[in-house]
Amino acid sequence: MGWISAQTRIRPSSPASEAAEAQKESTKPEFEHVEHVAGEIGAERRAQRASQGRRHRGLQPSPPPEDLAEAAGGRESVDPDHPPFIAPEVVAQHDNAIDGFWIIIEDRVYDCSDFVDLHPGGPEVFSQFGGKQCTWQFWRWHTRRQLEQWSPSLLIGRTFPVPPNPYPEPRRWIKTGRI
Repeated sequence: MGWISAQTRIRPSSPASEAAEAQKESTKPEFEHVEHVAGEIGAERRAQRASQGRRHRGLQPSPPPEDLAEAAGGRESVDPDHPPFIAPEVVAQHDNAIDGFWIIIEDRVYDCSDFVDLHPGGPEVFSQFGGKQCTWQFWRWHTRRQLEQWSPSLLIGRTFPVPPNPYPEPRRWIKTGRI
């Protein structure tokens, strides 16, 4: 599909101009655009990328409920209204793959040790925030609905005083005024 300018006059073609135009066309490079929209090719590539462990996975769907139950590691659910107390010093010790990855969101402690491989953002997130408070980072990427979905399988307790976030939250606004 093309566009024609209303101001352009269409001239009758002559045999000489047609030959020149044909030669001009034969020297132009040809382009072909191939796009695989769906099907096995796309699925194979996604599976290959997932097995190679990409750093940035983009937006991914939440894990299904059966995977979240598996992430609990057979642990019983904690009463969200009265979770057991866990000292901040104990939470800080769980910052690696051996001791497990516990994170603090607001004043709640979540054991994400078995959830690391299911996390759509990848395991790197937990290596940065294991044993630490990551409230603002969590809310930057997640919704209340996701937390409610994951809470029964990952919540293990509450802590106080909540340790400070190791990374200050960047400001979301700019100062207005004269330049």
